[in-house]
Amino acid sequence: MAIREQKLGVARELHDLVGHSLTAITLQCAGVERLIPSDLPRAKEVLLTVDRLGTDANRELSELLVALSGV
Repeated sequence: MAIREQKLGVARELHDLVGHSLTAITLQCAGVERLIPSDLPRAKEVLLTVDRLGTDANRELSELLVALSGV
C-alpha cells in the first residue's frame, strides 16, 4: 500500500510538472501567432520565453528522474 501511494505521488508530481510547462508553452505559442504580423520584437521575446519554459521543464524533469533513481 505504501509503495502504491508513493507511485501515485510521483505520478502526480510528474503530471503537474509536465502539464504546467506544456500549458504555459501552448498559451505562449497561441499568443505569439497574433504578435508576429504586428510586433515582431515582442514575438521574439515570447519565443525566447517558450524556449526557456521548455528548457526549464526538461531540467526539472531530469532532476526529478535523477532523484527517483537515487543516482
